[in-house]
This record gives sequence, C-alpha cells and structure tokens, in this order.
Amino acid sequence: MSAVIDWFGWKHYKYKQYYNNIKVEDSQFIIHSKQNDLPISANGERLYNIEINTSTNISYSQAIDFALNYANASQYYWQDSTRENSLKELTNNPDTSYYPSAELVIINTNATQKKLSPKYHLTYKVPIYSYIPFDSYYLFIDANTGGIITKRQILKTCFNSSK
Repeated sequence: MSAVIDWFGWKHYKYKQYYNNIKVEDSQFIIHSKQNDLPISANGERLYNIEINTSTNISYSQAIDFALNYANASQYYWQDSTRENSLKELTNNPDTSYYPSAELVIINTNATQKKLSPKYHLTYKVPIYSYIPFDSYYLFIDANTGGIITKRQILKTCFNSSK
C-alpha cells in the first residue's frame, strides 16, 4: 500500500493485488479521501479466479539473460556512464542502475475477456532500456519455460516514423 497527497489536498491510498505473495500486474485499487481520512470514493481493477502454480523453473538471472538475448541491442543505457550517473543522481541512490532486474509477477494475457476467461501466466517482468536501437520496454518472460509471453512499451511516443 502506498499513499500520496495531491495538490488539492486529497489523499489517495493505492493497493496492489497479490496472489501467494506474487504481485498481480494490471490490478490496483485506490481509495480517495479528504482531510479527515474518511473515504469519499474508490476505484480500481481487481483480477479474479487466479489459480496458477507459483513454482518457477528458471531463476531471476536466467530471465534477465533471456530478455537480453531477445533484445540483442548494440548499446544499452547501463553501458553509458553519463546515463547511469544521471539516474543515480536523479534517484539519489548510488546503487540504482539501468541494468535489467527481474520481478516475479502474474499477468493476464487475455485483455479482451479478462474477467470472463482470464489467461494467467507466471512471469518475470524485465525492463529493457536500449540506446541503439532507442527503445524501452518490459519483457514478460515465462517463469517456467523462458519464453517471451508479451512485450509492453515503457516509453510511449507519438512520432511519425514515415518521412
């Protein structure tokens, strides 16, 4: 749970959903309150009927290796000391890095029928930040096979690539 206060003085309590202590991606519930902390409204998304084996066959480091193999970039952000130092300064954390980490999460890949017929996968969520080619995305690696389940852009752009 996290709480933030916006510039209007509203407090927003954000809750994430977990299944067997594993975060469920794309689920969040927010309670909105005013000064007295009494709830005024709430909204969010919760996923239902999660029945999934939470055992893994590959490790975090293997998931990162699979993701880097897939990305196959010529240059990554963590290889550029200027970008790495800027991130450390921005976050005020000398240990942070653009080098990929892996987070075990559950995702539903049936977005159109997510409530009626969900299709859950146990995955490692691995962020990739590459400079050549310029791209940033999350790869969701199957935690048992190492296969790519899906890719989601981190950086959303609206550039017209046709000239």
